[in-house]
Amino acid sequence: KLSLTLAATVTLNVNDEAMGTVEGAGDVAVGGNVTVKAIPNVGHSFVAWLNGTDTVATTAEYTFEVKEDVALTAHFQKEDDVKLTLAVNDATLGDITCPEGIVKGENTVAYGTKVALTAVPVEGATFLGWYAGEALYNAAYTIEVAVTADLALTANFVKVLNLEYELNGG
Repeated sequence: KLSLTLAATVTLNVNDEAMGTVEGAGDVAVGGNVTVKAIPNVGHSFVAWLNGTDTVATTAEYTFEVKEDVALTAHFQKEDDVKLTLAVNDATLGDITCPEGIVKGENTVAYGTKVALTAVPVEGATFLGWYAGEALYNAAYTIEVAVTADLALTANFVKVLNLEYELNGG
């Protein structure tokens, strides 16, 4: 009994190597599925997978059946810088720990920049959450945000009441 498996080559390219990278190239059995990934660099976004001039997918992760040799190009684009504005609702109740280069107030960062923030309440206060406008954005003390649009976050703190003291007339 003779068994023959045909292989095809998946070749991946990028429109500009400064904008991003790709994963998933190699030899694959004809009829098998392959998943390719486009990973944009900070300041860039993924647009589409192209086969020649034809768009075959607009998601950064694309799975397809391999029928023959194929060469795909990941198309990336440069994005405009975005604004990250950080505030505290009451500086007497807490503060924000920011990474180097990020400050309370307005920051201009490259699209896709990841920023780790930590809310630090003072003694006698507690952290309620990170708010974007009136909406709760995240309740965790420490968050990592990938900034892909203008974003204004406020760390909200409240004073902790000592109910025992208050109830006993203290």
